[in-house]
Amino acid sequence: MKGTILNNRTLEILKAIVDEYVSTAEPIGSKNLLSRYDFGVSSATIRNEMSQLESEGFISQPYTSAGRIPSEKGYRFYVDNLFKEISQKHYMMELIDRIEALSQIDKIIEDISNTLYERTNYTAIGIRKRDLIKNKILAIHLLEMKILEYVAVIILENRKVEHREFKVRKDCTIDIERITNYLNKMTKGKTASEIIDQEYQELYSFTEDDAKFTRLVLKEIFDILKQNDDFDMYIKGKEKLLEYPEFKNADDARMLMEAFSKKQKLIDMLDEAENDGINIKIGKENSNSDMENLSIVKKTMDMGEYGYITIALAGPTRMNYKKVIHSFTDLGKLIDDLLKKY
Repeated sequence: MKGTILNNRTLEILKAIVDEYVSTAEPIGSKNLLSRYDFGVSSATIRNEMSQLESEGFISQPYTSAGRIPSEKGYRFYVDNLFKEISQKHYMMELIDRIEALSQIDKIIEDISNTLYERTNYTAIGIRKRDLIKNKILAIHLLEMKILEYVAVIILENRKVEHREFKVRKDCTIDIERITNYLNKMTKGKTASEIIDQEYQELYSFTEDDAKFTRLVLKEIFDILKQNDDFDMYIKGKEKLLEYPEFKNADDARMLMEAFSKKQKLIDMLDEAENDGINIKIGKENSNSDMENLSIVKKTMDMGEYGYITIALAGPTRMNYKKVIHSFTDLGKLIDDLLKKY
């Protein structure tokens, strides 16, 4: 499709076919186009233009004597030209500055997803990815829960809190205060590699029980910090997709719901590197074959040490792209409004 050029009239006809099919889910004929749009040409010219679009793969005929429907190539061309129309609009130039309370970021993601679902009736997905391999320890607290049982509360700089439980043998005695102070001294403000590279000579002055327990906690800290990725995911409205005609078939509906239940595959697809604008995958453009009957529009935002946020909307390939894209271009204002609640 690269390098494809359509004249203005042919492009307008393609846009009209997409807009009509988005609205009705019914094939569009030349008579319908003429009755609803003023192209200033005859029905014969419209038919010729539609034949050209079909021969070049932008539209197709689902069955004999029917009108035409957009193909994935047609949707892609439509979306690319729609971007050109709205590219000058303001789009969250300083999103990070808008988020004033990062401790509320997970609630913000949930609220954004809910609002986009309500505005578009498409499935909304919110993901927060934390890059723990670069993360640092903020604080460590050791607590005695009951006899012979302890819990380590490990707080990371991205506000993530991890809990790890430890049991010790009956004859073991632990100096919780000394170990807590030592662990904070050795780990606070440091990454996994910085913690590993340190000398731990002071441990030799500990009792055998304290030294063994301290090493157990350090091992858990290493494991937490060396995880490659950590995700939180929020999905709103996946059942709404079953109301669209494309997914009325029981087998298609079951496959769709199963696709959303495979969260790791969904995360892997949405985590693929893209540009920093709005990214749209149409049908088979999705790397996840379970999602090849969907279009997915997403925006990923870099939150620095706090990780990444990805907001996405999933709907049939007959998605109202114009409405969805405008919803994303208004995301900055939406976040601004949401922050006023906190």
